[in-house]
Amino acid sequence: MTAPAGAAGGDPELALLLGAVRRALEGDSRPKELPAALDLARLFALARRHRLVPHLCRELLGGEAALGEEARRQVGEVERRTARRARLQAAELARLTGALEERGIGVLALKGPELAVEVFGDVTRRWCRDLDLLVRRRQVGAAARALLELGYEWELPAAFRFESRLGRAYLAHGAGQVTFRHAETGILVEIHWKLAHPEVELPLGEDRLWAGTRRLEVDGGRVATLARPALLVYLCHHGSRHRWRRLHWLADVAGLARVYGEGDWREAVELAGETGVGPALGLAATLAEELLGAPVPAPLAGRGEWLVRGRRLAREVRPQILDPAIRSVRFESVRARQRWGLALQRRWRNRLRPGFWLWPLALAPADLAGPRLPDRLTPLLYVARPFRAILRGLGSGRRSGGPRE
Repeated sequence: MTAPAGAAGGDPELALLLGAVRRALEGDSRPKELPAALDLARLFALARRHRLVPHLCRELLGGEAALGEEARRQVGEVERRTARRARLQAAELARLTGALEERGIGVLALKGPELAVEVFGDVTRRWCRDLDLLVRRRQVGAAARALLELGYEWELPAAFRFESRLGRAYLAHGAGQVTFRHAETGILVEIHWKLAHPEVELPLGEDRLWAGTRRLEVDGGRVATLARPALLVYLCHHGSRHRWRRLHWLADVAGLARVYGEGDWREAVELAGETGVGPALGLAATLAEELLGAPVPAPLAGRGEWLVRGRRLAREVRPQILDPAIRSVRFESVRARQRWGLALQRRWRNRLRPGFWLWPLALAPADLAGPRLPDRLTPLLYVARPFRAILRGLGSGRRSGGPRE
Protein backbone atom coordinates (compact mmCIF):
# COMPACT_ATOMS: atom_id res chain seq x y z
CA MET A 1 0.00 0.00 0.00
CA THR A 2 1.47 3.33 -1.01
CA ALA A 3 0.50 6.89 -0.31
CA PRO A 4 -2.32 8.40 -2.37
CA ALA A 5 -1.21 9.07 -5.92
CA GLY A 6 0.74 12.28 -6.30
CA ALA A 7 0.65 13.06 -2.58
CA ALA A 8 4.44 12.80 -2.21
CA GLY A 9 5.25 14.65 -5.43
CA GLY A 10 7.69 12.01 -6.65
CA ASP A 11 9.65 11.96 -3.37
CA PRO A 12 10.39 8.24 -2.61
CA GLU A 13 11.22 8.75 1.07
CA LEU A 14 8.14 10.86 1.68
CA ALA A 15 5.99 8.39 -0.26
CA LEU A 16 7.24 5.54 1.94
CA LEU A 17 6.57 7.53 5.11
CA LEU A 18 3.02 8.44 4.06
CA GLY A 19 2.42 4.85 3.01
CA ALA A 20 3.64 3.59 6.38
CA VAL A 21 1.14 5.80 8.20
CA ARG A 22 -1.67 4.80 5.90
CA ARG A 23 -0.92 1.10 6.37
CA ALA A 24 -0.84 1.57 10.15
CA LEU A 25 -4.22 3.32 10.09
CA GLU A 26 -5.72 0.57 7.94
CA GLY A 27 -4.30 -2.18 10.16
CA ASP A 28 -2.33 -3.61 7.24
CA SER A 29 0.52 -5.64 8.77
CA ARG A 30 1.46 -7.65 5.66
CA PRO A 31 5.15 -7.48 4.73
CA LYS A 32 5.77 -4.83 2.13
CA GLU A 33 8.48 -4.74 -0.49
CA LEU A 34 10.58 -1.65 0.09
CA PRO A 35 12.32 0.41 -2.61
CA ALA A 36 15.76 -0.90 -3.46
CA ALA A 37 17.52 2.40 -2.80
CA LEU A 38 16.54 4.38 0.25
CA ASP A 39 18.25 7.33 1.87
CA LEU A 40 17.80 6.21 5.48
CA ALA A 41 19.27 9.38 6.95
CA ARG A 42 16.81 11.54 5.02
CA LEU A 43 13.96 9.15 5.74
CA PHE A 44 14.51 9.39 9.49
CA ALA A 45 14.97 13.16 9.29
CA LEU A 46 11.51 13.38 7.69
CA ALA A 47 10.05 10.99 10.28
CA ARG A 48 11.51 13.01 13.17
CA ARG A 49 10.23 16.26 11.72
CA HIS A 50 6.71 14.86 11.41
CA ARG A 51 6.99 12.71 14.60
CA LEU A 52 6.27 9.50 12.73
CA VAL A 53 9.31 7.48 13.84
CA PRO A 54 7.24 4.61 15.37
CA HIS A 55 5.42 4.05 12.07
CA LEU A 56 8.61 4.22 10.04
CA CYS A 57 10.40 1.67 12.23
CA ARG A 58 7.54 -0.80 11.90
CA GLU A 59 7.50 -0.32 8.14
CA LEU A 60 11.24 -0.86 7.74
CA LEU A 61 11.51 -3.83 10.08
CA GLY A 62 8.45 -5.48 8.53
CA GLY A 63 9.56 -4.93 4.94
CA GLU A 64 10.73 -7.74 2.68
CA ALA A 65 13.72 -5.89 1.29
CA ALA A 66 16.98 -6.49 3.15
CA LEU A 67 18.18 -3.40 4.96
CA GLY A 68 21.51 -4.88 5.77
CA GLU A 69 22.43 -6.25 9.16
CA GLU A 70 23.81 -3.01 10.56
CA ALA A 71 20.93 -0.86 9.28
CA ARG A 72 18.37 -3.31 10.69
CA ARG A 73 20.16 -3.26 14.04
CA GLN A 74 20.10 0.54 14.13
CA VAL A 75 16.41 0.73 13.20
CA GLY A 76 15.60 -1.87 15.84
CA GLU A 77 17.43 0.13 18.47
CA VAL A 78 15.54 3.30 17.51
CA GLU A 79 12.25 1.38 17.77
CA ARG A 80 13.12 0.01 21.22
CA ARG A 81 14.27 3.39 22.49
CA THR A 82 11.14 5.11 21.17
CA ALA A 83 8.91 2.43 22.72
CA ARG A 84 10.66 2.75 26.12
CA ARG A 85 10.09 6.49 26.06
CA ALA A 86 6.41 6.05 25.18
CA ARG A 87 5.87 3.55 28.00
CA LEU A 88 7.62 5.87 30.47
CA GLN A 89 5.33 8.72 29.42
CA ALA A 90 2.25 6.51 29.70
CA ALA A 91 3.20 5.44 33.22
CA GLU A 92 3.85 9.04 34.19
CA LEU A 93 0.52 10.17 32.74
CA ALA A 94 -1.30 7.59 34.86
CA ARG A 95 0.72 8.62 37.94
CA LEU A 96 0.17 12.35 37.48
CA THR A 97 -3.54 12.24 36.73
CA GLY A 98 -4.09 9.94 39.69
CA ALA A 99 -2.08 12.20 42.00
CA LEU A 100 -3.91 15.33 40.86
CA GLU A 101 -7.32 13.72 41.25
CA GLU A 102 -6.39 12.54 44.74
CA ARG A 103 -5.83 16.23 45.55
CA GLY A 104 -9.30 17.10 44.23
CA ILE A 105 -7.99 18.60 40.98
CA GLY A 106 -9.91 17.70 37.84
CA VAL A 107 -7.60 16.89 34.92
CA LEU A 108 -8.07 15.86 31.30
CA ALA A 109 -5.32 14.37 29.13
CA LEU A 110 -4.89 15.88 25.66
CA LYS A 111 -3.24 14.30 22.57
CA GLY A 112 -0.94 12.07 24.59
CA PRO A 113 -0.65 8.34 25.34
CA GLU A 114 -4.42 8.13 25.78
CA LEU A 115 -4.83 9.22 22.14
CA ALA A 116 -2.33 6.57 21.02
CA VAL A 117 -4.49 3.98 22.76
CA GLU A 118 -7.65 5.27 21.11
CA VAL A 119 -6.25 5.55 17.58
CA PHE A 120 -3.76 2.66 17.44
CA GLY A 121 -4.52 0.57 20.54
CA ASP A 122 -0.91 0.86 21.71
CA VAL A 123 0.93 3.68 23.52
CA THR A 124 4.13 2.89 21.60
CA ARG A 125 2.56 3.68 18.21
CA ARG A 126 2.43 7.46 18.66
CA TRP A 127 5.27 9.87 19.51
CA CYS A 128 4.56 12.55 22.13
CA ARG A 129 6.80 15.52 22.81
CA ASP A 130 5.23 16.11 26.20
CA LEU A 131 2.21 15.35 28.33
CA ASP A 132 -0.58 17.92 27.91
CA LEU A 133 -3.01 18.24 30.82
CA LEU A 134 -6.08 20.46 30.89
CA VAL A 135 -7.30 21.80 34.24
CA ARG A 136 -9.91 24.34 35.18
CA ARG A 137 -8.56 27.85 35.48
CA ARG A 138 -9.44 28.14 39.15
CA GLN A 139 -7.34 25.03 39.88
CA VAL A 140 -4.19 25.96 37.93
CA GLY A 141 -2.37 27.16 41.05
CA ALA A 142 -3.16 23.94 42.93
CA ALA A 143 -2.09 21.83 39.94
CA ALA A 144 1.19 23.74 39.67
CA ARG A 145 1.96 23.21 43.35
CA ALA A 146 1.17 19.52 42.99
CA LEU A 147 3.62 19.09 40.11
CA LEU A 148 6.33 20.91 42.02
CA GLU A 149 5.74 18.48 44.91
CA LEU A 150 5.94 15.54 42.49
CA GLY A 151 9.48 16.33 41.37
CA TYR A 152 8.89 18.82 38.58
CA GLU A 153 10.46 22.22 37.93
CA TRP A 154 8.68 24.94 35.99
CA GLU A 155 9.68 27.60 33.47
CA LEU A 156 8.37 30.46 35.61
CA PRO A 157 10.37 32.33 38.25
CA ALA A 158 10.67 30.41 41.52
CA ALA A 159 8.83 33.11 43.45
CA PHE A 160 5.91 33.27 41.00
CA ARG A 161 2.48 32.41 42.42
CA PHE A 162 -0.80 32.19 40.55
CA GLU A 163 -2.57 33.67 43.57
CA SER A 164 -0.73 37.01 43.16
CA ARG A 165 -2.05 39.86 41.04
CA LEU A 166 0.55 39.00 38.39
CA GLY A 167 -0.54 35.36 38.54
CA ARG A 168 -4.18 36.28 38.08
CA ALA A 169 -3.21 38.49 35.13
CA TYR A 170 -1.31 35.61 33.55
CA LEU A 171 -4.28 33.28 34.02
CA ALA A 172 -6.66 35.78 32.43
CA HIS A 173 -4.49 37.20 29.66
CA GLY A 174 -1.56 34.82 29.26
CA ALA A 175 -0.77 32.14 26.73
CA GLY A 176 -2.95 29.63 28.59
CA GLN A 177 -0.24 27.13 29.46
CA VAL A 178 2.85 26.61 31.59
CA THR A 179 5.60 24.04 31.09
CA PHE A 180 7.18 21.73 33.69
CA ARG A 181 10.16 19.40 33.40
CA HIS A 182 10.82 16.47 35.73
CA ALA A 183 14.18 16.93 37.44
CA GLU A 184 15.22 13.27 37.01
CA THR A 185 13.42 11.81 33.98
CA GLY A 186 13.32 14.98 31.87
CA ILE A 187 9.65 14.36 31.01
CA LEU A 188 7.90 17.54 29.92
CA VAL A 189 4.39 18.37 31.13
CA GLU A 190 2.28 21.29 29.98
CA ILE A 191 -0.60 22.44 32.16
CA HIS A 192 -3.28 24.12 30.02
CA TRP A 193 -6.31 26.13 31.05
CA LYS A 194 -7.14 27.24 27.49
CA LEU A 195 -7.25 25.10 24.37
CA ALA A 196 -5.64 27.57 22.00
CA HIS A 197 -3.63 30.74 21.75
CA PRO A 198 -5.79 33.90 21.78
CA GLU A 199 -5.35 34.75 18.08
CA VAL A 200 -7.00 31.46 17.02
CA GLU A 201 -8.93 30.64 20.17
CA LEU A 202 -11.32 27.70 20.30
CA PRO A 203 -14.41 29.23 21.93
CA LEU A 204 -15.47 26.30 24.10
CA GLY A 205 -16.36 27.19 27.66
CA GLU A 206 -15.23 25.09 30.60
CA ASP A 207 -18.69 23.62 31.13
CA ARG A 208 -18.76 22.39 27.52
CA LEU A 209 -15.21 21.04 27.70
CA TRP A 210 -15.85 19.02 30.82
CA ALA A 211 -19.26 17.69 29.76
CA GLY A 212 -19.34 14.04 28.74
CA THR A 213 -15.69 13.37 29.49
CA ARG A 214 -14.52 9.75 29.18
CA ARG A 215 -11.91 7.52 30.77
CA LEU A 216 -9.43 5.38 28.85
CA GLU A 217 -7.15 2.75 30.32
CA VAL A 218 -3.50 3.81 30.15
CA ASP A 219 -0.80 1.80 31.92
CA GLY A 220 -3.30 0.36 34.36
CA GLY A 221 -4.82 3.74 35.21
CA ARG A 222 -8.14 5.26 34.12
CA VAL A 223 -7.22 8.55 32.45
CA ALA A 224 -9.92 11.15 31.74
CA THR A 225 -10.07 12.88 28.37
CA LEU A 226 -12.44 14.97 26.27
CA ALA A 227 -15.74 13.68 24.93
CA ARG A 228 -15.44 12.38 21.38
CA PRO A 229 -17.06 15.37 19.59
CA ALA A 230 -15.02 17.90 21.58
CA LEU A 231 -11.83 15.90 20.95
CA LEU A 232 -12.46 15.85 17.18
CA VAL A 233 -13.06 19.59 17.06
CA TYR A 234 -10.02 20.26 19.24
CA LEU A 235 -7.66 18.10 17.16
CA CYS A 236 -8.83 19.62 13.87
CA HIS A 237 -8.58 23.12 15.29
CA HIS A 238 -5.17 22.52 16.88
CA GLY A 239 -3.62 21.11 13.71
CA SER A 240 -5.13 23.82 11.52
CA ARG A 241 -3.93 26.53 13.88
CA HIS A 242 -0.38 25.19 13.41
CA ARG A 243 -0.92 24.75 9.65
CA TRP A 244 -0.50 20.98 10.06
CA ARG A 245 3.28 21.25 10.15
CA ARG A 246 3.43 17.85 11.88
CA LEU A 247 1.88 15.00 9.93
CA HIS A 248 1.31 12.94 13.07
CA TRP A 249 -1.47 15.37 14.00
CA LEU A 250 -3.10 14.54 10.66
CA ALA A 251 -2.64 10.83 11.36
CA ASP A 252 -4.67 11.30 14.57
CA VAL A 253 -7.60 12.80 12.66
CA ALA A 254 -7.35 10.23 9.87
CA GLY A 255 -7.35 7.46 12.47
CA LEU A 256 -10.38 8.81 14.28
CA ALA A 257 -12.18 9.14 10.94
CA ARG A 258 -12.07 5.33 10.90
CA VAL A 259 -12.45 4.65 14.63
CA TYR A 260 -15.38 6.94 15.44
CA GLY A 261 -18.86 6.37 14.19
CA GLU A 262 -21.09 8.64 12.15
CA GLY A 263 -22.90 9.82 15.28
CA ASP A 264 -19.66 11.10 16.84
CA TRP A 265 -18.79 13.01 13.70
CA ARG A 266 -22.32 14.42 13.42
CA GLU A 267 -22.02 15.85 16.93
CA ALA A 268 -18.54 17.18 16.12
CA VAL A 269 -19.88 18.94 13.01
CA GLU A 270 -22.67 20.48 15.07
CA LEU A 271 -20.17 21.64 17.70
CA ALA A 272 -17.89 23.13 15.05
CA GLY A 273 -20.86 24.98 13.61
CA GLU A 274 -21.80 26.36 17.02
CA THR A 275 -18.25 27.53 17.74
CA GLY A 276 -17.56 28.86 14.25
CA VAL A 277 -14.49 26.73 13.50
CA GLY A 278 -15.94 24.68 10.64
CA PRO A 279 -13.16 25.63 8.18
CA ALA A 280 -10.65 23.90 10.46
CA LEU A 281 -12.60 20.63 10.05
CA GLY A 282 -12.77 21.20 6.30
CA LEU A 283 -9.00 21.69 6.11
CA ALA A 284 -8.29 18.63 8.26
CA ALA A 285 -10.58 16.40 6.21
CA THR A 286 -9.12 17.64 2.93
CA LEU A 287 -5.51 16.98 3.93
CA ALA A 288 -6.31 13.63 5.59
CA GLU A 289 -8.00 12.44 2.39
CA GLU A 290 -5.30 13.74 0.03
CA LEU A 291 -2.23 12.64 2.01
CA LEU A 292 -3.41 9.62 4.00
CA GLY A 293 -6.38 8.34 2.03
CA ALA A 294 -8.82 8.83 4.91
CA PRO A 295 -12.47 8.98 3.85
CA VAL A 296 -14.32 12.23 4.56
CA PRO A 297 -16.92 11.37 7.25
CA ALA A 298 -20.46 11.58 5.89
CA PRO A 299 -21.65 14.34 8.26
CA LEU A 300 -18.72 16.51 7.20
CA ALA A 301 -19.17 15.71 3.51
CA GLY A 302 -22.51 17.49 3.74
CA ARG A 303 -20.85 20.78 4.70
CA GLY A 304 -19.76 21.85 1.25
CA GLU A 305 -18.81 25.39 2.27
CA TRP A 306 -16.33 24.11 4.88
CA LEU A 307 -14.76 21.68 2.40
CA VAL A 308 -14.45 24.35 -0.30
CA ARG A 309 -12.63 26.62 2.12
CA GLY A 310 -10.63 23.65 3.38
CA ARG A 311 -9.43 22.86 -0.15
CA ARG A 312 -8.41 26.47 -0.65
CA LEU A 313 -6.47 26.54 2.61
CA ALA A 314 -4.93 23.14 1.79
CA ARG A 315 -3.44 24.55 -1.43
CA GLU A 316 -1.69 27.14 0.71
CA VAL A 317 -0.24 24.85 3.37
CA ARG A 318 0.36 21.60 1.47
CA PRO A 319 3.63 22.69 -0.19
CA GLN A 320 4.99 23.84 3.16
CA ILE A 321 4.00 20.59 4.87
CA LEU A 322 5.68 18.41 2.26
CA ASP A 323 8.71 20.52 1.37
CA PRO A 324 11.66 18.76 3.04
CA ALA A 325 13.67 21.97 3.00
CA ILE A 326 11.25 23.65 5.43
CA ARG A 327 11.83 22.42 8.96
CA SER A 328 8.52 23.81 10.18
CA VAL A 329 5.89 26.25 9.03
CA ARG A 330 6.59 29.68 10.49
CA PHE A 331 4.39 32.72 10.86
CA GLU A 332 6.43 35.67 9.64
CA SER A 333 4.41 38.51 11.12
CA VAL A 334 1.54 39.51 13.36
CA ARG A 335 -0.45 40.35 10.24
CA ALA A 336 0.11 36.86 8.76
CA ARG A 337 -1.04 35.19 11.97
CA GLN A 338 -4.17 37.34 12.09
CA ARG A 339 -4.93 36.61 8.44
CA TRP A 340 -4.64 32.87 9.12
CA GLY A 341 -6.80 33.22 12.20
CA LEU A 342 -9.47 34.99 10.15
CA ALA A 343 -9.42 32.18 7.59
CA LEU A 344 -10.15 29.60 10.29
CA GLN A 345 -12.99 31.52 11.91
CA ARG A 346 -16.50 31.18 10.53
CA ARG A 347 -18.39 33.62 12.79
CA TRP A 348 -17.95 37.38 13.06
CA ARG A 349 -18.52 37.03 16.79
CA ASN A 350 -15.22 35.14 16.99
CA ARG A 351 -13.42 37.72 14.89
CA LEU A 352 -14.67 40.58 17.04
CA ARG A 353 -13.37 39.13 20.30
CA PRO A 354 -10.85 41.48 21.91
CA GLY A 355 -8.41 38.59 22.34
CA PHE A 356 -8.32 38.04 18.59
CA TRP A 357 -6.93 41.51 17.94
CA LEU A 358 -5.03 42.09 21.18
CA TRP A 359 -3.22 38.74 21.36
CA PRO A 360 0.21 40.39 20.84
CA LEU A 361 -0.30 41.79 24.36
CA ALA A 362 -0.91 38.31 25.83
CA LEU A 363 1.66 37.59 28.51
CA ALA A 364 4.23 34.87 27.85
CA PRO A 365 6.49 33.13 30.40
CA ALA A 366 9.43 35.24 29.20
CA ASP A 367 7.54 38.39 30.23
CA LEU A 368 7.46 37.16 33.82
CA ALA A 369 11.22 36.77 34.08
CA GLY A 370 13.43 39.50 35.48
CA PRO A 371 12.88 41.74 38.51
CA ARG A 372 9.61 41.16 40.31
CA LEU A 373 7.30 44.16 40.10
CA PRO A 374 5.04 45.27 42.93
CA ASP A 375 1.44 44.21 42.34
CA ARG A 376 0.34 47.77 41.65
CA LEU A 377 2.78 47.97 38.72
CA THR A 378 1.57 44.77 37.03
CA PRO A 379 -0.22 46.73 34.23
CA LEU A 380 3.19 47.94 33.05
CA LEU A 381 3.86 44.43 31.74
CA TYR A 382 1.18 44.94 29.09
CA VAL A 383 2.78 48.22 28.03
CA ALA A 384 6.22 46.63 27.79
CA ARG A 385 5.03 43.43 26.10
CA PRO A 386 5.00 44.65 22.44
CA PHE A 387 8.46 46.21 22.77
CA ARG A 388 9.93 43.09 24.34
CA ALA A 389 8.39 40.94 21.60
CA ILE A 390 9.93 43.19 18.93
CA LEU A 391 13.35 43.03 20.57
CA ARG A 392 13.18 39.23 20.86
CA GLY A 393 12.20 39.01 17.20
CA LEU A 394 15.11 41.22 16.13
CA GLY A 395 17.48 39.27 18.30
CA SER A 396 16.48 35.94 16.77
CA GLY A 397 16.78 37.18 13.20
CA ARG A 398 13.13 36.43 12.53
CA ARG A 399 13.63 32.80 13.49
CA SER A 400 10.84 32.86 16.05
CA GLY A 401 7.75 31.07 14.85
CA GLY A 402 4.12 30.57 15.71
CA PRO A 403 2.65 29.63 19.04
CA ARG A 404 3.97 26.57 20.78
CA GLU A 405 2.39 23.21 20.18
